[in-house]
Amino acid sequence: MSLLARRRGIIGAGGAVPFEPELVTGAVAAWVADDLSAVGDGGAIGDTGSEWVDRVASITVSQATATRRPTYDANGVGGQPAVVFVPTASEQDALVVSSGPFTQQAGHIFIVMQYGSAITGTILNQSNGSTQYVRVDCDGTNIGVRERNGLSGTSSQAVTTAVPSLGVPFLIECVSTGSAYEVRLDNTVQTLAAPANEGNDGDWFGDTTSPDRLSIGAAVSTSGTSGYMDGSIAAVLIIGSSQQADRTVFDDFFAQVEAKYGLTLA
Repeated sequence: MSLLARRRGIIGAGGAVPFEPELVTGAVAAWVADDLSAVGDGGAIGDTGSEWVDRVASITVSQATATRRPTYDANGVGGQPAVVFVPTASEQDALVVSSGPFTQQAGHIFIVMQYGSAITGTILNQSNGSTQYVRVDCDGTNIGVRERNGLSGTSSQAVTTAVPSLGVPFLIECVSTGSAYEVRLDNTVQTLAAPANEGNDGDWFGDTTSPDRLSIGAAVSTSGTSGYMDGSIAAVLIIGSSQQADRTVFDDFFAQVEAKYGLTLA
């Protein structure tokens, strides 16, 4: 049981661990796999009645194609519920909401997850075709955030080579202040490679004019689908403003993550 959680009084009666990321200052969306327990172990996520609904604004991600639905695992990440994405020839999973809901130019993306048999693929993506997007992904070597706002050249990348191990739960945080990036793994700031195209730096969802969709588990847009991830996601939290000036607003959230998923955060 986390010492940080004990210190902050996070552990409830009988050892219960509340998990309420939707209460974090500035939260605009919070998807938590606990909310899918009615589906049952191995059940498909994304059909009518089994969509993943966020706790803040009821943003609903779903999947119309049965063979592309991820599944529910009651013990998927740190012994806690998670949504499992498997990229095979017959099952390339992704959850999608058809209109991109986020327009903020600064903020934080937190994802509690673990990789499966390969460290690769897009974890979260919001796009307008192939020339405007912000995404959190890993190519097997680098993990971090990529952004493109329609400028020529490749996407701006803020990536780290400190890739987590297979099957090990971790918390990734991608931050935009509106003009610069930061990436943290388990709340430890990472050394980043220089962005590939400086003209795209840091202004994030605000660059994605009229975004056509948001996807979890792959990069889905009107231009096609790519980058299917291999792994399990327990929670996604999106903060719609930069909280870098006072990160104590995340203290309760971090304590809850430690207590629930067994992580040790910096």
